[in-house]
Amino acid sequence: MRIMLVDHLYEGFLLHVYGQSGSLMQQSFAEQQAHLDRQFFPSAHYWDKPLRDLGHEVFSVSVNNPFAQVRWCLENNRQDVLKRCSDQYQFGQAHLRFNNPQSWVSTIAAEQVEAFRPDILYCGNMDFFGDDFLRLVRPHYGIAVGQHASPVPRIGFETFDLVISSLPNLVAHFRSRGLRSEYLKLAFDHRIIEHLGQGGRACGLGFLGQVSADHQNRAVLLRALASAVDMDFWGNDGWEGPGAEHLRLRKHHPAWGLSMYQNMRSCRMVVNNHIDVAGAFANNLRLFEATGVGTCLLTDWKSNLGDLFDIGSEVLAYRDADEAIRLARHFLAHDAEREAIATAGQARILKEHTFAHRARELVSILSHL
Repeated sequence: MRIMLVDHLYEGFLLHVYGQSGSLMQQSFAEQQAHLDRQFFPSAHYWDKPLRDLGHEVFSVSVNNPFAQVRWCLENNRQDVLKRCSDQYQFGQAHLRFNNPQSWVSTIAAEQVEAFRPDILYCGNMDFFGDDFLRLVRPHYGIAVGQHASPVPRIGFETFDLVISSLPNLVAHFRSRGLRSEYLKLAFDHRIIEHLGQGGRACGLGFLGQVSADHQNRAVLLRALASAVDMDFWGNDGWEGPGAEHLRLRKHHPAWGLSMYQNMRSCRMVVNNHIDVAGAFANNLRLFEATGVGTCLLTDWKSNLGDLFDIGSEVLAYRDADEAIRLARHFLAHDAEREAIATAGQARILKEHTFAHRARELVSILSHL
């Protein structure tokens, strides 16, 4: 199959990567995309190598990356597209404008769909790739697949032929809307391990991620933990609430890609708490990332968690803040017990929870469409 993977990456991550390598934006489209892939930022592009390994032709695009997208247009003689989407265009350079009535993001992405003509158009961000975009490119793809496991998209999504979700409750929701939807668990890219240093664990309890309006339960849990246990935090501000100065927090700038995984590896224990929309189900990437890098995971109990890991021997699970504090204190003080859980959790990941495993399941689903 010809499979096109399209996703919309965090702007902060893109600025971080290009800021570290001043010459990256001058490289070819393929070289820029390959460099981004080597950062292992969570996106639909995780499917690229596993699908190629299964013999499929794959084209990956980060649609909101202006540097790579401009380069693609230049390499494919689509300067006319850049002229339509930019305030000025001269000598191969373009200043793309975000307030253009016809967004440069969707315009260039549509040109790429037309050029590649995929059998499967796999959209990793249904908050961006909705009905309007799919109608724009409809003559040029076979089947449109969306991947979604967060609050229901705020734009139309009825044009998708299939929605993949790692949340059973969202699968049920999409089916109730008349869409075909299938459950597919998340996973870990095992190649990350070979890029990590294996030094000592400089941090105790750590959390890496976002705390937003969609994470009310997470904010409550983290405040309780940080009131009782020293905690390293890589993420955003604004969730700490009154009395933040009394929290036992050591705050760091947000970390992405390999830096995030290395920070996870440096923690003796990583705490996880799901987005509110997850309800009773375990599903987020942190479940697989922390265990995948070989760190002990402390996560909120969910009804299907036991289907993913053996609770107590491969991961630790809490039902409320008091239990989270008790487990954190005990296992931070007992290195051998904690490291045994970390080792067992990583072994479970490598046995059945990598994207290489999951790609076979995805292809099986796609082959029955």
